[in-house]
Amino acid sequence: MSENKIPPIQNPGLEQVIADLKDGSTNEKQIRLTAELKKAKLLSPCDFDVEIKPEQVGTIQNANPSQIKFYLINTNDGKTFFPVFTNIENAKKVNFGKDIKPKQVVREIKDYDALLKDPNGKAEGVIINPGADNIVIPKTMISLIAGTLQAPKPVVPKNAAPLNVHYVEPTVYPTKMAMCVYDRAEETNEIEKVWLKQKVIGNSGSFVFVVESNQHEERILNAIREVAVPNSKNVPIDVVFADEKALKDIVKDSTPLYDRNLDL
Repeated sequence: MSENKIPPIQNPGLEQVIADLKDGSTNEKQIRLTAELKKAKLLSPCDFDVEIKPEQVGTIQNANPSQIKFYLINTNDGKTFFPVFTNIENAKKVNFGKDIKPKQVVREIKDYDALLKDPNGKAEGVIINPGADNIVIPKTMISLIAGTLQAPKPVVPKNAAPLNVHYVEPTVYPTKMAMCVYDRAEETNEIEKVWLKQKVIGNSGSFVFVVESNQHEERILNAIREVAVPNSKNVPIDVVFADEKALKDIVKDSTPLYDRNLDL
């Protein structure tokens, strides 16, 4: 191997969290995504008139930003984004047009933060691995990751009384949703029990499913969400595992909606 050869661009951490997000988004996954994007080296399709000499091995020296023209893509809803790729294999999957073979340069999120601040630009953010993962990162989030924009601090009204959270039995029992959750729990071998409660905060509320399982994997909670959400009639759905806090604060002495040990 030549000593000057640049290793291929790889972002295994970013690709892993993108794969995990396909099973459902959580706050922990979003934090991981932000952390990986801060250090990611992304391939950016572009065109330029700079001559690359053999000894440069794909790098561009003394190139002004005006010499590089980045490709843009439009989504079906008419929005425009910069396409970026986590590796060369993903970059090769996108066809930019007949006889168009874009060059690839390496850029970081901070570089796109600068590009997206162009007042004449049309792009609304970047889209990671278009045609495969299609992860959209809007320009505001890019500025937050790059550190050029600070997240606003929540405004807490003075003397605002805290809202009390109560967990009660559903005032109107969602029979169809409960039956669908029961059947899904029966099909999911890891699930032992499921409780259904209603969460009340002020004048709003949601349904809460507490799941007792011998494994704590996100796919188990997703199995309940998949059947509960379509039958919730737009009432928010929370699904959590039955840890010590959930059993004490939510379940209390309730009878489970589903119990694998009961033979009905």
